[in-house]
Parts: sequence; C-alpha cells; structure tokens
Amino acid sequence: MQKQIFFSFVLVMMLLGKVKAQHNNPFGNALIPDMIADASIQEINGVFYCYATTDGYGQGLKTSGPPVVWKSKDFVHWSFEGTYFPSAAKEKYWAPSKAIFANGKYYIYPTINGYMYPAVADKPEGPFKLARGKDEFYKPFTPSTLLQSKNPGGIDAEIFVDDDGHKISMGHARKACSQTQRGYDYGGFCSTGNFYSSQGVL
Repeated sequence: MQKQIFFSFVLVMMLLGKVKAQHNNPFGNALIPDMIADASIQEINGVFYCYATTDGYGQGLKTSGPPVVWKSKDFVHWSFEGTYFPSAAKEKYWAPSKAIFANGKYYIYPTINGYMYPAVADKPEGPFKLARGKDEFYKPFTPSTLLQSKNPGGIDAEIFVDDDGHKISMGHARKACSQTQRGYDYGGFCSTGNFYSSQGVL
C-alpha cells in the first residue's frame, strides 16, 4: 500500500512538472529557442542548419531581427554565432531559403526589404554577401535582385534541384518557369507570373 502511494505521488509530481513546463512556454517544446518563422532546415556534413526569419520583436512586418543561422549536431541543442550576412544585418530580412551547394560555393535566396536577392558564401554558416553587384542595400531595391526585370518583386524564394539537374525557384505564387540548362552559376532567374527558375545564378 505504501509503495502504491509513493508511486502515485511520484506520478502526480511528474505530471505537475510537465504542466508547469508547458505553462512557462506557451509554444510548447520549441525546436529552436527563438521566435522564428519561414524556417528551412537541412543537414550539411553532419551538422543541421536552420535558416529562418527572426521575428520582428512584436512589431510584425515593420521590422525583423538580424540574419542568424542556428546550428546543431544532434537536432536537440541549437546555437548561433553572430550574423551570417553582415551587409543585411540592419535590413528587413525574411525567409532566407535553404543553402544550395554549387560551383564550390553555398547560395541562399533571402527576401530583403521585400525583394529576393541571391547571396553566396564559402561556408554554410557564412559570411554571405550578394552574389552579384555591390554588397550593399538601398530602397526600394538594388540592381542585385534575384529577378532581373523592371519590377523584380517577389518573396520567399526556395530552390529545388532535381536529380537530373533541372532547377526551379519557387516564389510566392503558383505559376511556373523552369530551366534545364546545366553548367551556369546561381545568380539570376527568369520569371513567369511569380514562380521562378534559375537562369544565371543557379
């Protein structure tokens, strides 16, 4: 009888501890200990990388946090070191996409100040810089945008590379433009509607 009481007491304490932990964190057991959105998580050489939008600290889309990439070796414990895209640290930085390895470099395609840009680095943790033109930003947009057109608008690029080398960039709408050319770099895209495919940077 005493054993039953003891085990019942232990069980109740464990449940209370779980409820208390959930109460302390309204988001439950978050994977990344930060307010992030638009996460792209991938494994590169045994390390997990999480590229994401850092929340605008209660100001919605008026601002964003700095560009950081979270890293983990076990998918449980995550950390980051500084910003991985120095020139974009003071800009509105959203939805950076996963990193694409090509031509011995790593490429990401973040939305910066409302426009998609290609960026390149030697390592997946950066530091990244713009893949074309000067590594600087001004509004509304610079000549270094991903789409090279009169109105290069678009957000949330994500690159898909098929096994046969076919490359597609997906933007914020549902029309498609694809490219099968091989051997080019990862810095520019054609566009049909708001769906994009590599043409010069991929």
